[in-house]
Amino acid sequence: MILLNLALATLAFLGHCISWIAINNRLHALAIPSPIRKAASLLTLLLIGLLPILYLTDTVNNPFKTGKAWTAFDNTQFGSIYLIYTWMMGCITLPWAIWHRYCLRLNPQLTSSRSIYIDLAQRLDAPPIGTTRTRILSWIPTNQIFHLSIHEKVLEIPRLPLQLEGLTIVHLSDLHFTGNIKKTYFNEVIREANELAGDIVAITGDLIDNPECMDWLPETLGHLKSRYGSYYLFGNHDAQIPDKELLVDTLKQCGLNPIGGCWKIIKIGEAHMVIAGNQLPWFQPAPNMEDCPAEQNGNRLFRLLLSHSPDQIRWAKQHDFDIMLAGHTHGGQIRFPVVGPITCPSRMGVKYASGVFFEPPTVMHVTRGVSGVQPIRLNCPPELTKLTLRSEQR
Repeated sequence: MILLNLALATLAFLGHCISWIAINNRLHALAIPSPIRKAASLLTLLLIGLLPILYLTDTVNNPFKTGKAWTAFDNTQFGSIYLIYTWMMGCITLPWAIWHRYCLRLNPQLTSSRSIYIDLAQRLDAPPIGTTRTRILSWIPTNQIFHLSIHEKVLEIPRLPLQLEGLTIVHLSDLHFTGNIKKTYFNEVIREANELAGDIVAITGDLIDNPECMDWLPETLGHLKSRYGSYYLFGNHDAQIPDKELLVDTLKQCGLNPIGGCWKIIKIGEAHMVIAGNQLPWFQPAPNMEDCPAEQNGNRLFRLLLSHSPDQIRWAKQHDFDIMLAGHTHGGQIRFPVVGPITCPSRMGVKYASGVFFEPPTVMHVTRGVSGVQPIRLNCPPELTKLTLRSEQR
């Protein structure tokens, strides 16, 4: 009986953690003021640790007894109801997460993928550690903050015009210039991005957190190379920079093209395509696609969307985009064996944590990003990706 009660207590604890982590994930997908979001996030983390302590002693002995700390709820049986709820969450959510990761993520649109991993700290004369916190966290075994994963993926796009066959896009996101990681790391990231020689460079938000790092931009992003232009939009962390005009002007001097909240028709060789940027929910408005032509010279215009958050996939589908690139999630930053990530700042939880997804008619690529505010990555290295687009008609 003791073993049964211990098993039930463990299941309840898992269901409890899953529930509050899900709430925390969704808090970070909302456009709420940073102090409120941080306070709410702290509250959820406290509840994750506090409630099990209140339950622990009596749950092991009697799983339906709520304990002295919950006597106020005895009349309504609140404690018992919550306990049953956590059991249900533990029984349903964990198997579903495993099923979703291994059985529902098969994606025929990803026809080829190869990766190499580079330890940028070993390449440099000294590890690019900028703060004491980064130094301490870098001591954690298997922390991969400097282990850049470079992916080359081939995507089959259902409606890709033959004129755009073989179009390449270098996708990077979530640089998070905070000072926790030194500029030398980002210099190497940009060097690797240029080695990929993309036709287009797409940066999907969260460029800078610390205004003191503004002068890094010319020496990093200012060295980006592409055949048909580099495009960027802002993310939720960019919204915290007080002088947005200075940031926009600096990026313009770096040769980057802003695409947030608008659309443009660009020429790729002899073909034309639409590129647009959605910065919702942190920056309004979304691009007005009603004014965007669907055709040019009798040919349908291929549509590429940059979005900071993968949550905008529904918007992309509604506006007939062929491909969408997003970041924001960092891949969860910590991925557990079998289960994968459990934290992800998205309304959809970990569903779109990273990878390739097909929500007809839109193929979406979500990158893990090249850095983060918290310098910790376990089984989830930073990512730089080159996408090669292929047509079903070839």
